[in-house]
Amino acid sequence: MRLLVIILAFRDPPLNPLLSLVGQELPRDTSIDIIALVAYPSACKIPQYIKTKVKCLVVKPPSKLQSVGERVGFSITVLLKYLEKIDKLKDYDYMLKLDDDVVLPKDFIKKNLKYKYIIMGYGPAMIINMRYYTRIFNAAWPISVADDVIVEYTLDSIWKSRSKVWEYIQEPIILRPIRPSVKRSFKAGYEFYRMGFTTPYMLLYLMKHVLKTARLRINLRLKIGILCRFIVQLLGYISALLTSTDKYKFSRVISLEQKYRIKRGFAKMLTRLLK
Repeated sequence: MRLLVIILAFRDPPLNPLLSLVGQELPRDTSIDIIALVAYPSACKIPQYIKTKVKCLVVKPPSKLQSVGERVGFSITVLLKYLEKIDKLKDYDYMLKLDDDVVLPKDFIKKNLKYKYIIMGYGPAMIINMRYYTRIFNAAWPISVADDVIVEYTLDSIWKSRSKVWEYIQEPIILRPIRPSVKRSFKAGYEFYRMGFTTPYMLLYLMKHVLKTARLRINLRLKIGILCRFIVQLLGYISALLTSTDKYKFSRVISLEQKYRIKRGFAKMLTRLLK
């Protein structure tokens, strides 16, 4: 098995993920290639005490006005297309995407690759099956404010039984908690429509998460903030729906899968009621 580790950084060297990759336990017959994608050459000045082989690629954002997600999408796309061009992309079985604020336990890779999920985790640390990923996205990463959301929910919607989105077998340590902005939440809802989310499924998705959030034993202010985020997502979805925004090519697959799940759910519910 061959694993491509992509570490994203801006101006400073990504020391946290690099240090945690030193001595990382791997499954048998597994090799890893580490590539740091950075925006400035200063991030390539990796200290000599980090005893791990890493290639550093500087990819300057095309515009300073781009969001973080758009910069990430552009950088990863440049790398994937380059690997495809030199006929190396097909050599990788999995991709591990890491932010520069992630620390991995020593058995993170070994434990999380054991069950061979198509996708595992979320934004800061995502493990993705390369073969399934390229079937949907080819040699590209979504260039969007909500880049991670598109990847997570697309692969999870198509291969639900073989995904573990927002979960891990072995948890990473995220040093900077994620606090989605209003813009990102709105864009996430907008992208849900483009991905093929049907209106009934979108409403069920929001109801599920609202009820789940309401049961959380957390500070009331934080709880209200999370609930507002889902409301903004719904507004983003409605905006795309009303303007008949173009959908992605794979949206039909997701729509059909969601309709099937809803029908199956109602059938199970009726069966229980009629017993």
